[in-house]
Amino acid sequence: MDIEKQSAYAAHDQILSADAAGIAYIKRLVGDGDTYANDVARAVFSGRGGYYELLRMPSEFSGALGDTISRRTVPRRSILEVLTALRGVMTDGSPQSLGTYFSMFALDAGSEFGNRGGVFVYEHAPGEQTLRLGILPVQPPPVFLKLRFLYNPGSAAAEIFRPFALPDVAAHVTVFALAPASTDDGHYVVGCMVRDAETVDLGARIQAAAQTQTLQ
Repeated sequence: MDIEKQSAYAAHDQILSADAAGIAYIKRLVGDGDTYANDVARAVFSGRGGYYELLRMPSEFSGALGDTISRRTVPRRSILEVLTALRGVMTDGSPQSLGTYFSMFALDAGSEFGNRGGVFVYEHAPGEQTLRLGILPVQPPPVFLKLRFLYNPGSAAAEIFRPFALPDVAAHVTVFALAPASTDDGHYVVGCMVRDAETVDLGARIQAAAQTQTLQ
């Protein structure tokens, strides 16, 4: 392929990748930092912000800058507590107790969206049919999970998320938890983003992939 055609294809790819600029912006400003990874996801945190991306689906990305993102380590037992409570709520048919909107996806080790194993997707939104794909494992827990919801410290659901020590403000948040492959101490790295104008959260990609799989 000659250089002229290569440039045309590259420009076309950039047009199709409308979110590429936002991803590059967050990554550039976060820069080098503490990196945590396993075989499905990677997270980077620095004093300027943080983000995660899926290794086999790089367009599934969430990142934020400054004080809008926080990081902590959480023991595996706390992840198990959250997963057990969430599975109970999603099973008993009362997802509205998690708020007006709640979405989640979880990935087991080695999972990817090209197959149907090791992936759990859930989304509840007002006036829409609840989307559910796969099985949410509790033991062993997923190696990566992402939650997006409207958090209210005074709600009944706040107790479920207590192990994550979320900000004490009512806000639309994205929370992700990753079990680093480089450690065996049983801890997860948890990032929490309070969404604002500079937050980049491409969670719709995961939902679209899930819906595509259900139609195949």
